[in-house]
Amino acid sequence: MFTESIIQRFKFVTNQYILDKMNQDFEKFINAKKAQGVSPLTIRNYEFSLKDFLNFVKNVDVQKITISNVDSFLASMVSEYKSSTINQMKRYLKTFFTYHKREDLAAHIKYAKLPHEFPIIPPEDKLVADIDKIQDVTAKAICMFLYGTGLRKGELLTLKKNNLKFTPENRVILIGEKTHEPRETIFPLEVQEFLRYYWKFVPNSDYVFVNKKGQPFSMYQVFYITKKHLNLKPHALRDAFATHLLKNGASFLWIMKFLGHKNIESTQWYAQITMHQDEEALAKHPYHQPSKIEKIQAVNRASGIVSAKMSNLENLLDKVLIKNGQKPTGMIGNKIGLISKIKFPDKKKHEEILKKINHLNDIRVAFQHHDKISYGEDKVTISTDEGYVLSITSKEEKFSIDNFQNKILSDFSEIQDYLSQSI
Repeated sequence: MFTESIIQRFKFVTNQYILDKMNQDFEKFINAKKAQGVSPLTIRNYEFSLKDFLNFVKNVDVQKITISNVDSFLASMVSEYKSSTINQMKRYLKTFFTYHKREDLAAHIKYAKLPHEFPIIPPEDKLVADIDKIQDVTAKAICMFLYGTGLRKGELLTLKKNNLKFTPENRVILIGEKTHEPRETIFPLEVQEFLRYYWKFVPNSDYVFVNKKGQPFSMYQVFYITKKHLNLKPHALRDAFATHLLKNGASFLWIMKFLGHKNIESTQWYAQITMHQDEEALAKHPYHQPSKIEKIQAVNRASGIVSAKMSNLENLLDKVLIKNGQKPTGMIGNKIGLISKIKFPDKKKHEEILKKINHLNDIRVAFQHHDKISYGEDKVTISTDEGYVLSITSKEEKFSIDNFQNKILSDFSEIQDYLSQSI
């Protein structure tokens, strides 16, 4: 018993030593980053991310962490996080290991190659209208300010009223969140006006944006506001600020100055976004719409299938009528009327089949005798003079009516099996 107590005590002291050592390694790294002038937001991200990793490896001494530990941790993230998030975690780990001279681990970590994606920037008229519709005064003020000035969300949270230069300067002067250098950006008159209105509803404060208790907002609260009211991330409003200025003729140098970019390549990203959106706009020319051509071809194929199947169905109806002692005369509509009078054993099934026959005939009439066909983005509408409207919809990326065609074939097969029983 005494021996077991000593062993347990030894394990506790050993584990505590390892934990203290790891905490020291972690604190040294964080303090080094703070000394380098890394932004508070980045420091917070380092803390959250590295603590997750250290908890996963059970706070083992950094010099004893193995490649297997790192691989297991990254593998555990795959099912829950996007590749971009995992890449960010890899950056934090590489920096951490490099600081502690674990170049073997840092070199082992490889970034995943991500697809080149452009952010979705709403058209300026839509974005302005959406912001204008916001009823909550605080939410509207924050969204207007982010879009009107191009600030990062972190810069908005720490912004003080003495940073604002009202008319005639119309400028926001601040210390950049990432560069830590003074910069200025525009301060539109409409934003100024609404900001004064917003201040009437919150306690007086040195900070520009505070809640009704006079406290600054958190990163999460700003994210929640823009996501709830505009379905956009806060940074998307900064992207929109730069993209719309560029499209309206502002020079690269001004935009670079407003965004606080040191390298013009960072600003040129917005030119690529603009060109990407312009390329999409070019495809909207009425003579340059391959999607519409696809829809026309798809409708023609469907029309051919319906025509062929209805011809087969008409022959089948003739055989059924002859078998039941009736003379199949007139149009297919008349034949369907005669079939409806024949008594079949299963009355409910008979009515169901008749509905499907009538529906197929309506589709045939719509295709063969339509008055108008309109091609929407995800729907084709076929109208007849008699007022029948056939809508074919597709939620797929490219218009396809395979499901529609398969339904026709399925219904025809069911009708054929049913009617064949009486031949």
